[in-house]
Amino acid sequence: MILIQPPGHLSNHISFGWYSAAGKGLSAKQVRLIPDGRHGLVVQHLQGRTAISEENGNPLPVGFVYGQSSAPFVNRLHGEAFTIGIFFRPHAVKDIFKIDADLLADGYANLDDLAGYRINEVLLNLEKPEKICRYLFDFIWKKLSGYGKTDRLIEDSFSSIQQNISAVSTGNIFKHYNISERQFQRRFKERAGIPLNTYIRVIKFQAALQLLHQQPDPKLSGIAYQLGYADQSHFTRDFKFFSGHTPKEVAAGKILFPENLFPGLPLQTRRHILF
Repeated sequence: MILIQPPGHLSNHISFGWYSAAGKGLSAKQVRLIPDGRHGLVVQHLQGRTAISEENGNPLPVGFVYGQSSAPFVNRLHGEAFTIGIFFRPHAVKDIFKIDADLLADGYANLDDLAGYRINEVLLNLEKPEKICRYLFDFIWKKLSGYGKTDRLIEDSFSSIQQNISAVSTGNIFKHYNISERQFQRRFKERAGIPLNTYIRVIKFQAALQLLHQQPDPKLSGIAYQLGYADQSHFTRDFKFFSGHTPKEVAAGKILFPENLFPGLPLQTRRHILF
């Protein structure tokens, strides 16, 4: 996996770009995708045709923008897919595409439809990943340039949640911004794509996942306490709900999260489990 930093003028909306060619032997594999607290963009193909389908066999577009997921799901790889992606900041989808992010929740939109032209065909003709990423960065910047409005309050709330994950709750965060809970919840869902409570649970799950891989002999009760779970059983239930596996299985190394194999990747980028 190769990481590509976005240009400075896009850093508030894009975390980073990446590209990868699936290794030999990954054909016809299944990939479980887990909630990670953000949206993204993917361009994938095998000799110009889609190489990824949903679990039910429905082929995904060559280029698509996916929304926040609130539960794990499975995609199928058909061949050694060449894949390029962009991780958006949690608030970015509405700023870029002028749609409420909850319209993409647990789903995706064809990039052609969001662009208003056959952008997938253009991207396929570019071939080299660096050129495709540069084109996508330019495309996103043009989209942003036509829409100068953002919600700074909600944008700030994402950072606040991340920094105070052990103590934050739906009952206290909106008070910090001196607005009503109803208004905060509505504005948050428009940007995040999922309800505030679900988002907080996802971020706690991702933080737990990181701690499980950082600690040589992790104590589950300690992680539960550190992240503000009511108790260890609550932690285990939430973790299994979002990943399909228990924290004990992950701590024992029985489950592979491929992105964890690459040092330097930030929190909230672990989206896949191979099995």
